[in-house]
Amino acid sequence: MKLQGNWKRGSLHTHTYWSDGRGFPEQMVGAYKGLGYDFVCFSDHNIFPVDKNFWLPVRSDEGHWPPMVTWERFKAYQNEYPKCVERRDVSYRPMVRLKTYDEVKPMFEEPGKFLVIGGEEFTGGTQLPEGRFDVHFNILNLEKDIPLPPSGTVEEMIDRYIEAYQKAIEGWPHPTLFMLNHPQWRYWDVSPHQVADLPIVRHFEVCNGGFEYVPADGMPTTDKFWDVVNAFRCAKGLPLMFGTATDDSHFYDERIHDNCGCGNGWVTVHCPGEFTADRVIEAMNRGDYYASNGVELDTVEFTDGKLHVKAAEKNGVKYKITFIGTKRGFNADWTLRHFDCVQENARPNFNRDLRMYSDDIGRIFQTTDGPEAEYTLADDDLYVRAIIDSDAPSHVRHDAPGAAPNEKAWTQPYSR
Repeated sequence: MKLQGNWKRGSLHTHTYWSDGRGFPEQMVGAYKGLGYDFVCFSDHNIFPVDKNFWLPVRSDEGHWPPMVTWERFKAYQNEYPKCVERRDVSYRPMVRLKTYDEVKPMFEEPGKFLVIGGEEFTGGTQLPEGRFDVHFNILNLEKDIPLPPSGTVEEMIDRYIEAYQKAIEGWPHPTLFMLNHPQWRYWDVSPHQVADLPIVRHFEVCNGGFEYVPADGMPTTDKFWDVVNAFRCAKGLPLMFGTATDDSHFYDERIHDNCGCGNGWVTVHCPGEFTADRVIEAMNRGDYYASNGVELDTVEFTDGKLHVKAAEKNGVKYKITFIGTKRGFNADWTLRHFDCVQENARPNFNRDLRMYSDDIGRIFQTTDGPEAEYTLADDDLYVRAIIDSDAPSHVRHDAPGAAPNEKAWTQPYSR
């Protein structure tokens, strides 16, 4: 695999007033296009925007979650997209119609330049004796509503989501992407052992810039999650899991770079030839992309067992490249450790008993100061991946595992 030229930046995780975003669909797509992105995906919770008779009231305040349309946001929408506004009064109450995916897509798409891709976020949760657990998956490049399966244990919800996804793509002529969202939310609700034997879960969010999350001391990081999954997969000959970075965006106004804003996490996909949604998804399913919360790469090349990376340098910025992996015969044992919830104003029952894995998993193979480095797989290496760190401050302003205070990028894992 070699990535040189024809890279496309995209957002995989967004929300609008169709679910719990604080913006109209046009504002969401327009924000990303205005930031210079090449593609953006719809992924509202448990709904695909197809209903042409979906009206929301305009109110003085957002009210309870999910937020209502406020006069402030409605007036901003009127100013930004005056030709799109459809308003009517019902019993003296102002209402506004939300545009569907099919209506918004042609407004912004430009062949070969900018794509709008359909999708939905499966969002389910359950209250178990040991606490509250939430499980979220994104399904991208699918253009129909998929009913949310019933809840259950975490394992049951994952299995039911996979079954619903597989049923939804039967006969669908386009490639799709199936991604585990923020496994550490709300408080490590999905553990690596629950997806390690499920190769259909091919992508997950190593960085999510869209929520406040304060881990307890000693909790696993999303990088550790990633390495545990891939160590066990690689040892069993299963396909590796790839890592994404996303905004999980909800705001498209002056808070654009705050939590839940835009431009905090993205993927850059190698997409030579015709630029279409199908080719973007196919490239991602091959692992031909990297994730970033700020660092851009000039080169990602893996040939003959050698991983070579080079950052696109910014003036005055220092870089460090760390190669991480796991060796054959790693210690697969784990111990159970209890963590008390340390989040302020958290809902009850967020305490967790988590599996803690050996330091054999996700070892540092090599560290190089500077913007360019390479690493050659040793005979006993299962895989290798690289993290490219910089000392430039990131827009990601929370303490979530994987959301470093400085800009960084993640390559995919590679094996022989």
